[in-house]
Amino acid sequence: MRFNIFVSAFLASAALVAAIPTASNIEDSSLEKRGCPHGWQICGVCDGTKCKIAGSFLESCGVGSCTRQAGAGDGSICGHKIGGQYYCPGNGGLTGLPPK
Repeated sequence: MRFNIFVSAFLASAALVAAIPTASNIEDSSLEKRGCPHGWQICGVCDGTKCKIAGSFLESCGVGSCTRQAGAGDGSICGHKIGGQYYCPGNGGLTGLPPK
């Protein structure tokens, strides 16, 4: 009886481990499905002159601008890849993006 319980528990846990995705099978395209374009790993929206991440963190634009006069404005999407600079859509900030 105890052996059957052990085998059942082992098989159930093995099925869970097999279903967990690994870093090698997650691609940049999955980020775009969640709403982060251009292969960005972190994305936010323009708020004033900065990129607002997670509703509270304001980051300066490294490339481009978030102002309405520059062609972006509040609510425009902005973001970056980990370790890179922030890309904002105004003033041509989305041209010359690094490759995905």
